[in-house]
Amino acid sequence: GRALSAACESLGLRMALMDLAAVVPKMACPAQSVCLPIDAADGDSVDRAFGEAAAFLGGIDHLFHVAGFSTIPPRPLRETDPTEWDRVIDGNLRSAYLCSVAALRHMNGDAPGIVLVSSTMTVAPNRGYGAYIAAKGGTVGLMKALALENAPRVRVNAVAPSAMLTPFMGGGPQAQ
Repeated sequence: GRALSAACESLGLRMALMDLAAVVPKMACPAQSVCLPIDAADGDSVDRAFGEAAAFLGGIDHLFHVAGFSTIPPRPLRETDPTEWDRVIDGNLRSAYLCSVAALRHMNGDAPGIVLVSSTMTVAPNRGYGAYIAAKGGTVGLMKALALENAPRVRVNAVAPSAMLTPFMGGGPQAQ
C-alpha cells in the first residue's frame, strides 16, 4: 500500500487512502489526498468512507484493494476457531466485495478499474493458512464475477504477490 501510494503521489495523482481508524493518525497523508478511517468489513463504514472519498475526488476512477491478513500464529483448519475463520474471511474477502461494490457506485472517468490483491498461496499453499487461502481464492472468484458483470466499462483484475515484509507482517497495524 505504501509503495503504491508513493508511486501515485509521484505522478501527482489525488487519492483517498483508507485504513483502520487506529492506523489513520499514523499515516503520512500525501498532498492533495485524504486519509479516511474504515472498517472494510462493515458495510456502513465502507459506504461512509467511499462517499467521503467520492466527494473529495469528484468520483472514483480506480480502486486498489490491498487488505490482507491471516491467523497469527498460523494453525491448521481443524484448530481454527470459527470466529477466527470469520475474521479472516471478512477482512480479506468480504472487505474486497464491499469496497468493490461501493467503488462501482461512484465510478467515473474514461477507463475505470479495480485491482484486488489475492495471493500466491492460492496456487502454492502453505500449511496453517487455510482461512487466508480460502479468502484469497474467493478474491479471485470475486474478480472474475466483477469483471464479467462490469465489462467493458470497468476493468477488474487481481494480482497475487507472495509474502512481503511490511510492518503488518511484523505484528499488525499497531506495528506501524
